[in-house]
Amino acid sequence: MFFIPFFFIILIIIFVFLMLSAVYVVRQQSVAIIERFGRYHKTSSSGINFRLPLGIDKIAARVQLRLLQSEIIVETKTQDNVFVTMNVATQYRVNETT
Repeated sequence: MFFIPFFFIILIIIFVFLMLSAVYVVRQQSVAIIERFGRYHKTSSSGINFRLPLGIDKIAARVQLRLLQSEIIVETKTQDNVFVTMNVATQYRVNETT
């Protein structure tokens, strides 16, 4: 009599764990790249999303869609043999195509 409710409690705990591992949230101005068994499956947009649990679907990357800036310090030689150090800034944005 004690065995049956204990068994159901264990099943409920396992079910809740599987459901919690299947839900994920993608923040605003970003997307998540989902892989199924290591191959591209889909791109998830912002909001609450669902995936298959137990490592079947995996979030491979999260890509920011907002304007990003990359700064690089470059040292170069001019024509009159003077070394000049410059800060180069590049702004870029990843566009989501559907």
